[in-house]
Amino acid sequence: MSTTRDSNLTQSIPAQWQIYPSIPTECPRRRDTFIAFAITNLVTMVLGLAVGCRPFIYIISCRMFGKKKRKNVYWYNWLPTWGLTFVGNVLCAVLIMRTPGYEHIRVADVAMLYLQRPRITLLALTTVTYAIVWKGEMPWIRAWVATAGAELLLQIMAAIWVVRAGEGYLNQRHILAIAIWEWVNAGLTAIMAIYIVRCWRNQVAHAEAVDEAAKYPNGFVMQNDFWVQNGFSERQAVPKVKRLTFRVWLILMVIGGLGYAGVGAHQNLGLK
Repeated sequence: MSTTRDSNLTQSIPAQWQIYPSIPTECPRRRDTFIAFAITNLVTMVLGLAVGCRPFIYIISCRMFGKKKRKNVYWYNWLPTWGLTFVGNVLCAVLIMRTPGYEHIRVADVAMLYLQRPRITLLALTTVTYAIVWKGEMPWIRAWVATAGAELLLQIMAAIWVVRAGEGYLNQRHILAIAIWEWVNAGLTAIMAIYIVRCWRNQVAHAEAVDEAAKYPNGFVMQNDFWVQNGFSERQAVPKVKRLTFRVWLILMVIGGLGYAGVGAHQNLGLK
């Protein structure tokens, strides 16, 4: 990537979006950047799966965290996800800043820029939540909900940064298009998070109904008619696992495409 800049282009985009070397140097290859980002995602995903497993946290915390039907189970799920992602972005930004020619780059700008790229932790949790049942419990269902909330928060933070950094430039069509793009991305994330919460609430209602039905004599067969007669819908009675997973994966793929396209749009304007 050449370090020669067209002055008109440089003046037409926000300073926070201009991430390029101040001295002639060779930019890192896109493949290397992608590999570094993939490694960060994998580490976050593995830690997210470990922290998100309620029985596992319950055991290693000496029964202090991860108790059933306790609110702290949500706190320890979404805070690490949000924190790991944010700290990981900051560390990547520090590495960029320490590269010769990039000393003038602000760490906060790089960290916020790469928040636009969605994480794969939610994809993994979407898969394991309904695929793995342990002793009649879905160990990752609370982490699934909490991580959806964390991802929504990260996307909103990125969208706000894009708009604030673009203040004074929004009268230009290409800058306005990127700002709208980011908020569409955040909106899709919100839709996905709401859908996940609804699925979680249906599952909670289903589990409570199972506990209540367990009071009946052994041999009582719990059919869908029983759930419907007691005010539960067919969805609450038998979760549509395959359809549910497909919908969430589809929304995540759209969000991922928008996120990477958004970063690519920044790169085409002079970012790397």
